[in-house]
Amino acid sequence: MTKGLARIARGLAPAVLVLTLGSLPCTTRAESPLPVLLEEVASGQSLELAAGAAALHVVFFAPWCPPCLSELKQLTEMEEGWSERGYRLVLIAVRNRNTRERLLRFSEQHRSPGTIYFDASGTAQRRFAAKELPTHFLFDAGGREVGRWPGLEDDLEDAVRKLLLSPSDG
Repeated sequence: MTKGLARIARGLAPAVLVLTLGSLPCTTRAESPLPVLLEEVASGQSLELAAGAAALHVVFFAPWCPPCLSELKQLTEMEEGWSERGYRLVLIAVRNRNTRERLLRFSEQHRSPGTIYFDASGTAQRRFAAKELPTHFLFDAGGREVGRWPGLEDDLEDAVRKLLLSPSDG
C-alpha cells in the first residue's frame, strides 16, 4: 500500500479508499494528453486545457467521492503556497453521475481550489487514462507528464517543489 493510501486508510473505511474505474498504472506516459477540450463549470464555456504553467496539477475527481472531498483542504493549501511560483491546479470532474448544474452547485457550496472543469464527453478521462478517483497528474511547462498518483502523497508535493524551486531556493 502506498504512503498516501496508508494515510487515508487510517481515517476511512477500506470500502471507500479509492473509487476504482479500472486498473491504473502509476507510470508516466511518453505522449502528453494535453491539450484537451473541457467545459469550465463556472462559465459553461468550452476551453482548452493546455500546458504552460510551470507546474500544472490536474486532479480527476467527483463531488460524490469521499477520498476526493477529503483532499480539498490540502489542495487549497498547495494552491495558496505555490500559485505565486507558477503552480496551477485544475480539477476535472468525471461525467459519471455529474452534470454541469450539479457541479455548479457544488462549487458554490464549497470553497474548491483551482478551476473546475467538466469532462462531459469522457474524452479527457480516456486520454489521461484516469481510472481511479481521485487521480493526480503533474505536468511541467512543456506539457510533459512528471508523474501520476492515486491520491495526495508526499512525493507529489516534492515533485511540485522540484519544478518550482531553483536549486538556490532550497
